[in-house]
Amino acid sequence: MANIERHNIDDLNISVAVTLTKEELSAKFKSELNRFAQRAAVKGFRKGKTPVSYIKKMYGGEIFSEIVNDMISSNVSNFMQDNKLDILGQPIPSEEKFNNDFGMDNIQDLKFSFDMGLAPQFELQGLTTDSKFSNYIPEIPTKWIEEAFEGDRNRVGERAMITGGDLQEKDMIKLDVKEVDGSVEANITVLFDDLTDDLKAEFASKNVGDTLTFDIYNLEKGADENRVRKYILGVEDGVIFGANFEGTISEITRMVAAEMNEAFFTKAYGEEVTNEAQAREFLTGEFSKYMVGDSWGLLLRDLQEHLIQSNPMALPDAFLKRWLAFSNEKNTPELVERDYARFSDNLRWTMIRDQIIEKFNVHLHDEDIKAVYKDRVRSSYGAQLGDEFLDYFADRMMAEATKKKSKEHEDVVESAMFDKVFRVVAKQVDVIDTPVSWDEFDAKRAAAIAAAQQSREGEAVEINDIFEDAEVVG
Repeated sequence: MANIERHNIDDLNISVAVTLTKEELSAKFKSELNRFAQRAAVKGFRKGKTPVSYIKKMYGGEIFSEIVNDMISSNVSNFMQDNKLDILGQPIPSEEKFNNDFGMDNIQDLKFSFDMGLAPQFELQGLTTDSKFSNYIPEIPTKWIEEAFEGDRNRVGERAMITGGDLQEKDMIKLDVKEVDGSVEANITVLFDDLTDDLKAEFASKNVGDTLTFDIYNLEKGADENRVRKYILGVEDGVIFGANFEGTISEITRMVAAEMNEAFFTKAYGEEVTNEAQAREFLTGEFSKYMVGDSWGLLLRDLQEHLIQSNPMALPDAFLKRWLAFSNEKNTPELVERDYARFSDNLRWTMIRDQIIEKFNVHLHDEDIKAVYKDRVRSSYGAQLGDEFLDYFADRMMAEATKKKSKEHEDVVESAMFDKVFRVVAKQVDVIDTPVSWDEFDAKRAAAIAAAQQSREGEAVEINDIFEDAEVVG
């Protein structure tokens, strides 16, 4: 049995000395050599008949090193578990060195020392109704409503025939085209806004019945040969045609915006919306829904800052800086020093979060995780998806990501737990809905985004997943 000694340096730092005895090392080494000889398939010997002396000569050094490493690891791990040590980072070799006679031919007692940084003990503070926070509710700008009316009037409007002469961006032009000095003919339709700049200027003043010539490859912006062949002219592969075409305008239609009347309101916003006042109220509500997430994000930022300020704690800084450099060769002393403040803030928050999870018995359920997937589907495909399709796509994404154990799923779980922890926090403090102007809200949001981006730049190490110990309950 290894001999383990604990030395308390201060409240946050200890060192642990592990002594592996000659007797234990010798017995373990002999046992491993015999086990290896019985299982090894060595050329020139039958399996299980390789002499132990040969195994020792060829592989003894490697086997002995593995034994020492395994014994140190298991003894230090058991010591931490038995003594219920809450450490930060991982144990690292102490700067104190011992003159170990590390040889398999003359095994002696071996002594190693490791430094450990202890997590500070603290009682969670700051979760009372004496703490007041604002949930900012932005005023929806009037111009958003006006722009929505304009867009929706065009969306539900109808196309009307015009003769031309003053073409506009949404006008639709039908052309009867034929190849100059060739046999290809087609009836094509193009939006005025999709024409190249050269042809826009030429088409702008044209009327129905006018004829003009053009390069078919220069008709639409960004059209390549495949689009011209398949989607503009609609000719089969193998048909050869030139670039010069003549086109006669056969029809021009323009979208005429719907009138602001009851028919428009009910068609655009539902049967219960029959007048402009109701439509404005409806649109304001829809825009407000999109702002809920940003309002929640600002509240989360304020709550997190409050909790960090309310729970000051010292850390074993010197140890953690050594551990950061030891754990990743890319972490130079200069890099560690530069980014240590952000690393330590994240570490403090992780410990605060863990206490919240434990104190309020916070667990993730499948529906919590699914809610995040639904938000991602909604943001990708828009609010027009019905609940049935939203649930279908979210379930499918969740099942595939869970099966693959993807990084995306880890991020979703982290996001779900982050949200759930703060919903618990928000219930413990006094949150007041606070109306603000759009400009004030947008400035707060921009400042929060800039601060978040800055905090993610140049971290010395990648911090452990914020909710790696969160329990997920089905």
